[in-house]
Amino acid sequence: MVQAACVEMIKETSKALAELASSIREMKWSSTTGKHLAMGTEAANRVKALVPAENSTLLDVLISATTTSLLTEVVRCTNPIIAEVDELSRLVEFKRP
Repeated sequence: MVQAACVEMIKETSKALAELASSIREMKWSSTTGKHLAMGTEAANRVKALVPAENSTLLDVLISATTTSLLTEVVRCTNPIIAEVDELSRLVEFKRP
């Protein structure tokens, strides 16, 4: 369950970052970036709510916690990047779809 949520979290965040890169490259405003980030954040929240199974070893728990923590931080750091690209798109008047 943790693995599936982590995969979804990083998949949605990478989609958001790819959209941002495309938006900057083409100087077009992106309407789906926020949706991808929201889905990544939702997956991050689901991961935080999961608890390790009773038969998990300490190593399993530590690996899971470390991976989850790093991925959650990537999702969290993506939000300011999106805000800055939105500001850039407003200032230089990116084309709206």
